[in-house]
Amino acid sequence: MKVICKTNGWEYDPNAPAKKLIAVLVEKGLIKSYSTDSYNALVKLLENAIPAPRNKEAGHGQGEEIKHVPEYLASHILNLTASTIVYLVQAEKHLQKAVAA
Repeated sequence: MKVICKTNGWEYDPNAPAKKLIAVLVEKGLIKSYSTDSYNALVKLLENAIPAPRNKEAGHGQGEEIKHVPEYLASHILNLTASTIVYLVQAEKHLQKAVAA
C-alpha cells in the first residue's frame, strides 16, 4: 500500500498502520467505497485478517520466546496476503489506465 501511495504521489504517513493506508487508497479511488456489506468486509479483512495475526504472533508479538505459528494459520495469512497484493496491483493498473485515458 505504501508503494502504491508513493508511486502515485499520494500523501501518506510512512509509519501509518494498515487502516490509515486503506483510507488513503479509498480516498484516491483505488478501493471503491460502495456502501455495501462486501466493501465493509473487504476493509475489515485488510485491517485485521493479515496485520493482526502477523503482529500478534510473529512480527511484533514474538517477544523473547520463539512462538511456533501453526502451519494452517501461516498458510491462511500467506494466501490472504498474496490475494490482497494481486488485488491492489490490478486495481492500481486499472486506475492508471483510467487516468491516462
